[in-house]
Amino acid sequence: MEEKRVLGFIHPDLGIGGAERLILDAATELQRCGHKVHLYTAYHDLARCFEDTLHIGGKRCDWIHVSGSWIPRHFFGFFHIFFANLRCFWLSIVLIFSRRKTQIELIFVDQVSLPVLIVRCLSNIRTIFYCHYPDSLLAPRNSIIRMLYRFPYDLLEKYSTLCAHKILVNSKFTAQKFLNAFLNVESLDCPDVLYPSVQLMSVANTVNLSDQNYKSFLTINRFERKKDIFLAIHAYVHMLSMHKESDLCKTRLLVAGGYDSRLVENVEHISELSREAKRLSHRKSVTFLPSISSNRKRKILMESLCLLYTPMEEHFGIVPLEAMSVGTPVIAVDSGGPKETVENEETGFLCSSSSKEFAEVMYRLCNDPKLASSIGSSGQYHVCRNFDRTEFGVKLSKIVEGVLKSPLL
Repeated sequence: MEEKRVLGFIHPDLGIGGAERLILDAATELQRCGHKVHLYTAYHDLARCFEDTLHIGGKRCDWIHVSGSWIPRHFFGFFHIFFANLRCFWLSIVLIFSRRKTQIELIFVDQVSLPVLIVRCLSNIRTIFYCHYPDSLLAPRNSIIRMLYRFPYDLLEKYSTLCAHKILVNSKFTAQKFLNAFLNVESLDCPDVLYPSVQLMSVANTVNLSDQNYKSFLTINRFERKKDIFLAIHAYVHMLSMHKESDLCKTRLLVAGGYDSRLVENVEHISELSREAKRLSHRKSVTFLPSISSNRKRKILMESLCLLYTPMEEHFGIVPLEAMSVGTPVIAVDSGGPKETVENEETGFLCSSSSKEFAEVMYRLCNDPKLASSIGSSGQYHVCRNFDRTEFGVKLSKIVEGVLKSPLL
């Protein structure tokens, strides 16, 4: 029988996103396995967060500790990575100095790897680093100044990541990118893949509620340009051109997702999308739903005819799993993480990043309810069999126990 452990988490900003969902799922499932958890973050907005970070009265859960919110995210739009590392450095120090009280034995770190290095240098706490995607591969290098600016941070990321006692990634796609980012490291083993998961509901509670008289197409992403939400709008408009004019009023496109008014790109991009829908003369049939609650998200997933998942080379993509878990078919770009979660023509559809291809599948689902129902049911079974959150927690608990019992290097 596994021992009950005291575990720490360090995450820079506990907002609403796939990384935050993963961290919370890991923390809550480890607690369900009997472990005690302390999560350290520099920012947690009670008005914009996942509901399971709050008590019923709206207060922050006792196991979540906020420190370092006084450290800015940037300086007039610059030095984001510097301040992200500064925040995580601060959180690492706070965690170490509070250890006498908390008795933390292992920390789980993601996004910024600096805490791994700090904790290993200043304590004997074991470390797990969960890589969503190597940051060095995300940062643009469109000038010599930017390349010089990034150079020390890329070295820091590489060295601190490799200091972890255990490295996990979210997909085979990310595992390969991870190896590419560390090509010059001798005898680097491929990191273990631990897929994110979703909370399953009983079959009775997951019947797709799509109203056949009013068909909703749904896309859910953070309001960022790299998510290519324009593709969903263009595919929807293209699909409408394939319908009879009398049927046009019976469809709508819901554009939902994470929105943070602190982020300039979020503010700019939602305006860009609204203008594009207006330019295409379909603004009234395109509805924007920024920062919806988890309950509202699940409701519109269940009510929609299908989910349009548009990012190219997405590292994993939790939203397709959330859609399949409630019996809603998924249409996703045939690249990155969705290639590992969506089985083409069986549990969903994989298309090129083409509005025409997306529109053709949307049209098929719109006009063939039996196909939509069959794909939805297959997707639901696929998620239940492969991406159950309880099983995710059991796997992670075994990994934690393995790290704690391994020799301290």
